[in-house]
Amino acid sequence: MKRLFTGLLFLGLTAPAFAAELPSYFEGVRPLGMGGAFTAVADDENALFYNPAGLDRVQSWGMGVVNPLLEVGEKGADVFNDVQDADLDNTRKVTALLRKYNGEYAHYRAALFPHFVMRHFALGVLAQGTANLQPHNLVAFPEAMIDSFASIGAHAGFGYGFW
Repeated sequence: MKRLFTGLLFLGLTAPAFAAELPSYFEGVRPLGMGGAFTAVADDENALFYNPAGLDRVQSWGMGVVNPLLEVGEKGADVFNDVQDADLDNTRKVTALLRKYNGEYAHYRAALFPHFVMRHFALGVLAQGTANLQPHNLVAFPEAMIDSFASIGAHAGFGYGFW
């Protein structure tokens, strides 16, 4: 009886498991251009996020002071333009705008990553924000699901090869 109780206790305390892609802190232009296959060739400031051991292969020092990243989805650009043209004080026009994009997914992202990188070492400050918008449920009252986050943090890495 004690074993049965212990087994049920362990089963009750477990969390459900699911498969999902790990969230990434920052996706640089070069790694995105390589389809994410950057881990094996990491040799610049992006190594902080993909493979810190790649800092050992950095050949010279470098820095980025102003290097903004702006990401807008196709529907995101359309929504932005229509919101600029709409009278947001008029409920009927706002409802019509939400109906136009019912079920569509609008994505926005902005990031700033000033950094310093040299052989064996990299340091940077990453500030980024993401917003996703999806209007839905237009039967009774128009609603919009908004998923957003903002973060800022310092990232440092050290990589040294022994060969």
